[in-house]
Amino acid sequence: MTTNDFVTEHFVTEYIERWIKPKILNIDRDNKVIIIDAQADGIMFYDSGSFLSKLLDKPEEFLSVLRECILNVLKAYDDEIDDVKVRIVNLPKSCRKSIPEIRKVENVNKLVCFEGVVRKITSPAPYVAKAVFVCTKCEHVHYVRPSN
Repeated sequence: MTTNDFVTEHFVTEYIERWIKPKILNIDRDNKVIIIDAQADGIMFYDSGSFLSKLLDKPEEFLSVLRECILNVLKAYDDEIDDVKVRIVNLPKSCRKSIPEIRKVENVNKLVCFEGVVRKITSPAPYVAKAVFVCTKCEHVHYVRPSN
């Protein structure tokens, strides 16, 4: 565990104790889902807003640490619980993106919030920023940018 992980885990554990421990202890033992309201449960305000920025910038890492810390709290009271799902709801309006913005490169691997009506579900289309072709004879490298 790195120092940064320790600091994050320390702050997450402190956040859990301070804001959402009652919610954790009243978890539905069948569904094992904890729903955290970003505004009502303090994620926006805790640690001067750095919690929210960590959640938005590195959601997989943040949610993984949050899940592990919640599991540690739960296991102290009920050692039969082996997994829990964490859901974050009610992100602030400043985090909302329009549908076209979601596909932008700067939003890859970020947590985004958007509103819309699902009309059709398809597989995501690949995004090609630049194609590279190498000649097998002379090994010349040719870069091509797609027109769209």
